[in-house]
Amino acid sequence: MDSDPLVNLAAKGGAGSSIEAALDEMPSGPVTSMSHQILSRIDEEMLTDLKKTVAAVPSEPAIDELKETLPHDVDLFDEDVTTTDSDKKRSSTPPVDEHTQGKRAKRDKHGGQKERRVNYFVAARVFDPEIVSRVNIVHNTILEHAPALKSALIPLNKLHVTLLVIRLEADEIQRAVIALHQSRDKIAQLWSQNGDAYQMALRGIGHFQHHVLFARVDDGSVPFIVQLADVVRETFEDHGFELPSKDSFKPHITIAKMSKARSLKKKGIHRIKSDWYQKHVDDDFGKQLVSSVQLCSMVKPARSDGYYYCESESSLCESTLINPSML
Repeated sequence: MDSDPLVNLAAKGGAGSSIEAALDEMPSGPVTSMSHQILSRIDEEMLTDLKKTVAAVPSEPAIDELKETLPHDVDLFDEDVTTTDSDKKRSSTPPVDEHTQGKRAKRDKHGGQKERRVNYFVAARVFDPEIVSRVNIVHNTILEHAPALKSALIPLNKLHVTLLVIRLEADEIQRAVIALHQSRDKIAQLWSQNGDAYQMALRGIGHFQHHVLFARVDDGSVPFIVQLADVVRETFEDHGFELPSKDSFKPHITIAKMSKARSLKKKGIHRIKSDWYQKHVDDDFGKQLVSSVQLCSMVKPARSDGYYYCESESSLCESTLINPSML
């Protein structure tokens, strides 16, 4: 039987040495773990083609960037989400949903037990009449263009900014309630440091991959809301709770999202088009007094006033200028 020409080539030194050098220059990955015995069978022309192929394989950071361009069903903290076992972990930026990263069930990196799904969240309710009215106007504008999106709109009595998402077992709820109330003293320090910063201003409209539409927290109010979320988070961690990463936290008030109406895809509607709300993209929605924070359930039936079921609510101000009961 004729000898293998590639073996002969390698034996004569025609490709072996250059292959070894080229191997060291290749990007790290599965190819570089191949045995030198196999690589030594590749001639110079094949090696050149192989290097081009390997170079075209995206690195892990590049893959992460690619994931971030994919559509998301929810914004980084979207508590109004029903998770399933098939849900995959979302990338951390941009925020996948008012609730992205800790909300979705996923397997650990070893393919073992699935992480616990979050089922509660800490929020500050948005109930200012001016804000509610302006969100309603945006809703109506969207419906003029796409009546089928009615089921994707967030009810006006559920508007809120999410500060934290968490998984609680039945025997942990009371401890979480204690943590919620103990965060008040720390938050009171923010009041004294920030003056009227507890007036959260909302201005403009943004979206997450056209699947989630939200009112933006004005740039001037973002640092305060982030501080508020950090205080709540630190207090819960002090009480021994393990929390999802906060890397993607982006304060916002969700006003519509495709995941609330999964049947829309069957109707050919796969995203919330910017044309449907364009005239409101720079609207000033007004200011909300952040007067309390609530520990809300994602799964229990809503309260009689339509807001999420609250295990507890901690008042942040001695006097409240506007009360949710006024809605």
